[in-house]
Amino acid sequence: MIFFNHYSPGRRLNMGGLIRLLQIKVRYLLFILIAAHSLVSIPGDNYFSVTPSLAQPSKQNEYLLKSVFMERFTRFIQWPEPFIENDKNQHFIIGVIGSNPFEDILQTVFSRQPIKGKPVEIRLLNNLSEIAGCHMLFIGKTDHQSLSSILNYSRNFPVLTISDNKGYASRGVHINMYVENEQIRFEINNEAASASNLNISYLLLKVARIVKTMEEKS
Repeated sequence: MIFFNHYSPGRRLNMGGLIRLLQIKVRYLLFILIAAHSLVSIPGDNYFSVTPSLAQPSKQNEYLLKSVFMERFTRFIQWPEPFIENDKNQHFIIGVIGSNPFEDILQTVFSRQPIKGKPVEIRLLNNLSEIAGCHMLFIGKTDHQSLSSILNYSRNFPVLTISDNKGYASRGVHINMYVENEQIRFEINNEAASASNLNISYLLLKVARIVKTMEEKS
C-alpha cells in the first residue's frame, strides 16, 4: 500500500518522487482486483476457491479471473519428466492457439506471477508443431476440424489443455471453464488428461464437474 506524507507549506514538493508514486502500473491494479475477488489469499496449497463472483461482469474481469484459475490448476497437477519441478531456470510455457480472448491479460498477470516457482512465458501459436514446447495450452474458440487437429496433435505430449468453450471438455480438452450463476466453474476430462500422462489430484477433481470424451459421429 502506498502512503503519502502530508505536505507542509515550508516543505519543497519533490515532483519527481510524487510522479513515480502515482505511476502505478496496470499489473498492480489487476492484482488489487484479484484480491477484491478473494482469490489471492490462499490458506494453503490444498485450497482451491471455486466461487469468485462476477457481480460486475466484464470481459476483462472474467478473463483476469480465468488467468488466475489457470495458475491455480497447476498446483494440483503433476507433469512427467522432463518437466523438472526444482529447475528454476526452466520456463513454464503457456501457449495460446485459436482466438485469444485474453488479449494482453496473460502477459500482464504472468509477468509477475510464476508457476511452480518458474518464470512464465506466453506464446501465441500459429502452427501445430509449436504445441510440443508448451506445458499448458489454452485453446480459443475455433472450428470443429481445427479443434480435432489441435487435440489429436497435443495428446502426444504432456500438455495441459484448457479452454472456456461449451462442449470442449467432452471433445477431449482437459479442463474447460464456464460461467454459471455469475461464478466461474470448471469441468475436467480426467480420462483425456491421463492419456497425456498428466496426473490431476483428487482435490481438484472433487470440486470439478467430471466429463468423459464423447465419440464423434462419423
